[in-house]
Order: sequence, then structure tokens, then C-alpha cells
Amino acid sequence: MTSLYAILDIGSPGSIVHKVVSIDISDPNNISYVLVGTISGFADKYFISATLNPTSSKIFFALSDSDSNTSVDNIYLYSVTFPDLLTITPFCASNTVYINLNPQVTYNPADHLFYYAINNDPLGYDYAVNTIDDGGNIIVTSIDTSYIQNSNNGLQIFNNYIYATYRPGNSFTVYYAGLNNPTTGSIISLIEPQPPGQIWSVFDLNGVLWGTTQYNASSPSSYLLYQLHCTTNGMPASDFFLSQFVGLMPAIFEESSVANITLFVPAACIHGSSTVLLANQTQKQISQLTLSDIVRCPNGEHARIKQIIPCWNNVPDYPSQDMIVFEKDSICQNTPSERFAIDPGHPMCTIDEYLKDGNLAFRRAKTFINNETIYCDTIDRIHERGVLEPNIRYDLILENSDVYIANNIVIKARRSFKYPGY
Repeated sequence: MTSLYAILDIGSPGSIVHKVVSIDISDPNNISYVLVGTISGFADKYFISATLNPTSSKIFFALSDSDSNTSVDNIYLYSVTFPDLLTITPFCASNTVYINLNPQVTYNPADHLFYYAINNDPLGYDYAVNTIDDGGNIIVTSIDTSYIQNSNNGLQIFNNYIYATYRPGNSFTVYYAGLNNPTTGSIISLIEPQPPGQIWSVFDLNGVLWGTTQYNASSPSSYLLYQLHCTTNGMPASDFFLSQFVGLMPAIFEESSVANITLFVPAACIHGSSTVLLANQTQKQISQLTLSDIVRCPNGEHARIKQIIPCWNNVPDYPSQDMIVFEKDSICQNTPSERFAIDPGHPMCTIDEYLKDGNLAFRRAKTFINNETIYCDTIDRIHERGVLEPNIRYDLILENSDVYIANNIVIKARRSFKYPGY
């Protein structure tokens, strides 16, 4: 199940408090929030966008002076370390950008840029998408905005496409455009029940858009959580794509009304003690890899490392991350070659299975459980019991391959930061 987090804006301008919470959706009839911490400051501003970059363990976020989606003049760009929330840093020296009318902005970890919409016409006919880098350099992109300009909600980026959502009546419309190609269009999903307001959303790593409605379009204030399956194999889906109503979200947290909700999501990885097979036939712990290391693939070919993605293990006051532990030789002789731990949903297989069936051989790690030599436990307990030395979790993005070998097991590599490829 996807882990969801949110920033809850509580209070009114001058006294707004920004609470970071995890969202427990295990019981859709009783969705609840678990406090992670508070982002200090910004008592006169609302969050309008948040994107987690696990490579830097930071949330990149945008703020607005207004909670209204039709009266935004400027946005303010920052980052904060996660999960401790202790260090807040302006994104760039001149971290305020003019946007006008609609709070449409998102951070793209793939190129380290904020993308934001300029709209100088109330009807949306003077619309363009700009980028700004951490040096404060602003560039007007060539993104085709002929469809996106019809949306007055936030922007999201997934696998080199930018998306914008709109909720006309009892349907969702998702507009999209290629960041690096001229593709553009819109797709529709009929929904039931009809949400009370516009939708704000975030992609998970599988390309599912999770959305919650904007509070000030509701009467009375309420929040409904949806899943929009608006991508297929990493690309925009076709009409009519599927949507799912998840449940009603709380409008009260710690006895205070929630004024605004901004969603973000984490990543998934293998334990940092895992050893990866390199091109020179040596083993190196994944937590010690560098971009200069070259990985050996199951078919004997080599692959360069494009990105090493570290993931946190757990956040304060929230249940520890589950992992599947494989004892040495628990699958077959020398597989794994040493004790190994991996996230429950991560695809894996043996080398022989991969050489025979390729990617068709992959299974989710949790399907191997036998409750004896292969079992599920939290990473905190794994460390406390000395099963594995304390370490965080990692995944790899490779330039010329989608697989690597760790502890003599074939592991599915990520396709990109945003799109896992599984």
C-alpha cells in the first residue's frame, strides 16, 4: 500500500501552523493522521505544493499568501529536511516568483527545477510555464500549454510529463503535456461520489495520482481522498481512465480545523547492508556505492549507475518500515548469499529464473514469505535484534539496465526517480 504524507495548514493568516503528518488509510472508513512534526515559521502563508526528494532527504515546497486559487500573485520557494524538519532553506537567493491567479507549481527532482505557471488573463489565455533553478535563473519553457491552461489547480510531474487536474461536475479531467516533446492532451474519469471541491494531487512512484479536494470549495468544509489511475506504463492513460474513491479525510486535527492539505509520498528500497555485484566481480555494499562504480548485470553485461537513491527507515511516532528478511540460502543454495532485507513490494527473482524468463520472472518480495527462513519484520526490530547492522535503505537507477544483483538475488532497478518501472 502506498504511504501518504501531508502538510496540514491549521489556523488563519498570522497564526497558521504547518503540521506534517502521515495518513493512515489502512481503514478507509476511519482515515486518520499521525503527527510527524511541525514546519516552523510562515504563519502568514499557505502551502500549495510539496515534493519529497529522498536523494537529499528534503521536501521542496511552495507557499502562497492566499488560500484562494484565484488571487495568487507570488509564490515562495523553500526546502526543509525530512523527517526531522529542522533545517529550512530558501530554494534560491531570490526565492519569490510572480505567478498570478492560480497556485500552480511543482518541483521536479529529475532536473532540480521548480515548474510554475504564469497566467496574466483571468480566462487563462495568457498562460505559460516557467522554470526556476536554485541560482534564481528563470526560463520560459516550450511546453505546449494549450490544454493545461484550462486547469486552475496545481501542477504535477511524472516521467517527463507535466499534469494538471480539474474537476468539472462529476468527473475528473487531467490535462498533460510533454516536458521535452510536443505531446499534449486531456483525459477524463467519471467519479462517484462527486467531490465537494477542486482536487489537489500528488503522484506516487507507480504513477497513481492521489488527490484530495480543496477546502474552500466545500460547504461545509470536507476532504475526500481519491486515486486517479491516469498513467499507463508511465505514459498518460487513455479515456476513460479509472478513479477510485478512497474515503473521507478528517477535517479536524488536534482539535483544530484543517484549512488546507498538501500531499507528498516516499520511495521504496533495499537494506543498506546489501552487497551489489560490480563489473570486476567484487561485491560492494550499496550504501558505499558511488557514481563511478560499474554494476555487473545477470546476463554478464555492465551498467553505469545514474543515481543512488537513499530512503529513510521511519519517521518519529510512526510505525517502522516493514521489510522482508531472507536468511542465507533461504531460496536455494547460495541465494541469497548472505542475510538480506528488502521492501515487501520490491520485485526480485533468482539469477536462474531471470536468465530463463527475463522480467517475467520477477515477484514481489512478500510473495516469498514462508514464516521460517523468509519473514516480515520492521526495520527497527531487525536492527534491535542484531539481524542486520543499522543502516538506511537504497535503490539504484542504472543507465543501460533495469536490473542489478544484490546478495546473489536479481533486483529490479528503478526506471527513474519518479517512475519505478514496477
